[in-house]
Amino acid sequence: MTPADDLVPALVVALLGATGMGLLAFFLLGLERRGLKALTDLAERRGLLFDEIKPSRGAAGRYRFTDTARGLVLEVTLVRRSGRTSQTNGQSVLTWSGFRLPGALVVMPGAPPGLGTQLAQVQGFLGGALIQKLLARVLGEDLARALPELREIPAPEGANVTVMTSLAEVPPLAPLIKAQQSLPTPRSAVAGVTVTQAGVMLRVSTALTRVPEVEAMLDAGLALREALR
Repeated sequence: MTPADDLVPALVVALLGATGMGLLAFFLLGLERRGLKALTDLAERRGLLFDEIKPSRGAAGRYRFTDTARGLVLEVTLVRRSGRTSQTNGQSVLTWSGFRLPGALVVMPGAPPGLGTQLAQVQGFLGGALIQKLLARVLGEDLARALPELREIPAPEGANVTVMTSLAEVPPLAPLIKAQQSLPTPRSAVAGVTVTQAGVMLRVSTALTRVPEVEAMLDAGLALREALR
């Protein structure tokens, strides 16, 4: 067999490989476009503004749903990758400034009694690098830094949540607990609800990009808004 004969199979394999990668890329791009179309259709159906914010240097891309009539904003920060490693799992945050408290009130997934207080103590003692990173998935970075100022209070009987606050008087917890338990948690995501001087925030520790998940979070926010008005 001549060198030219060896070259033909190699070229065929290379061509097939390139074609296959091209088809895969085309397929994945089609999936992304269909997913985006489904989200824009959702926004139109619900009377929401929809913005796609492209990724920029050092920042992941985002989707933003804005309900101007009710003052709700849902922002989905997408997964950002560098090479083969994921830099962030993304997050989904719904905010509403129509209800505020003079301090902070946090409802997060249930934990063993006293764990919230222990975490606050450990964070204050160690400076909180690792613990703050974990808690930021539920509380957000600002509130995670303020954790040492919060105290754990008993949750209502039968509610599998942990409640922490800096308030002397706590408002009814039932609407907040219902909202926390209504939030979608795909892929072992963590969901939490906080109320501060800035307003109400519902957070899920992953990027929600499927229509049923996005609708579930929007519905949880709307129901909480109605309960707190």
